[in-house]
Amino acid sequence: MVRNLVIVCMFPLAVFCGSFVAAETVDLDPVADATLYEGDGSLANGAGSYFFVGRTENRNGGVERRSVITFDVAGSVPSGATITSVQLQVTMSRTVSGPQTIELRRVTESWSEGPSDAPNQEGGGTATQIGDVTWVHREFLTGGDWSTVGGSFASTVSASQQISGNDD
Repeated sequence: MVRNLVIVCMFPLAVFCGSFVAAETVDLDPVADATLYEGDGSLANGAGSYFFVGRTENRNGGVERRSVITFDVAGSVPSGATITSVQLQVTMSRTVSGPQTIELRRVTESWSEGPSDAPNQEGGGTATQIGDVTWVHREFLTGGDWSTVGGSFASTVSASQQISGNDD
C-alpha cells in the first residue's frame, strides 16, 4: 500500500538584487498510522502493513473501523514556506461494499502508534499491547484514553472522497 502526503509550498528566493517566489513540492511518508477497531479497546494494529476505514459487514457484528495517520510536516517543509496545497494519496487494496464516502478529519489529541501487528490480512486486528492506540486508548496503559471514545477529531471535514472498488 502506497500512502504519502504531497505538499506544494511557496517560498521567497533571493536572486541577485531582486526576489521571486518559487514553488517546491515536498513528498512525505507517514511517521505513524494505525487502525481503531470499534469496541472496548482490546484490538489494535499499529505496526501492521495496512490500515482500515469503514464499517464491517453485519455478519461480522457490523463494527466501525477508523484510521489515524500522522506526518512530520513541520520537520519537512522549508522554513518560511507557505503551504498552498496538500494531497493525500492512499491506495485501497480491496472492498466488498458499494460506493462509500470517506472523510478526512484532523485528530485533536496526541496518540501513539504502538507495537501490535495483526496477523494475516490484518482486518480483524490483534490483542492490544502496551503503547497501542485503540478505539478507547490514545496510548494503551501509558498515555491515557481519548476524551471521546472512537478517537477525538475535529467536527469539520478537511476533505472527503467517494470510493468504490479498486479503481478509486
